[in-house]
Amino acid sequence: MPSADPPSQAHQHVVQLLTVPKAGQVVVVFLGPYRGILTHYVRGETVPCAGDVDCPTPVHRVHPVWKGYAPVRYHQPAGDWWFPAVLEITECLEELLRGRHLAGELWEVFRGAGKRRTRPVGGRYLETRHVDGVFDTFDVVPVLQRRYHGRPLVLDVANPVTPRVILPVVSAPAPGNQATARPSPATEVTEAQRDALRRLAGRGAAAVPSSNGKH
Repeated sequence: MPSADPPSQAHQHVVQLLTVPKAGQVVVVFLGPYRGILTHYVRGETVPCAGDVDCPTPVHRVHPVWKGYAPVRYHQPAGDWWFPAVLEITECLEELLRGRHLAGELWEVFRGAGKRRTRPVGGRYLETRHVDGVFDTFDVVPVLQRRYHGRPLVLDVANPVTPRVILPVVSAPAPGNQATARPSPATEVTEAQRDALRRLAGRGAAAVPSSNGKH
């Protein structure tokens, strides 16, 4: 996470990469859309994927990880400053941001605490502000070129992770203590079977005799 030192007399600040802190959160306002790249983690270093043709084979065979980068301002409560930064967007966070206009949107982004070394990054939309003339946008590419030491960048790659399946929660009556036994409409129910059903219902059982009387 970039340094949160107060601005200098000239109110200048070096734009750095902003990653969501472990077991912490930060409030950001997006200044524009994010741009995505594929990366490989090789020998303790994250390197950008140069594509199927140009990426070296030993690097390209390593499972790729998508990362997104967006121009933002992040909030520091002390002095109420908004610092410029390039927000690193994880695969999980991108699913929440996908399809949104983003420019002017305020989000709280956070990483939960837990025993896992890295917890998924989540986010919560707060509000939308008019940022034109207040927070000007900027190009993230120079910051990324510095981050990845001038290596070639293949930008605007879509997040390849299969989207999560999200379905609505349904409200319905809770199950009762007794099962309702319904005979097959194609078979005539005998009196003996009716007596058996009554006895089963009395015990709260859910088993139903088959049409031929066998179990």
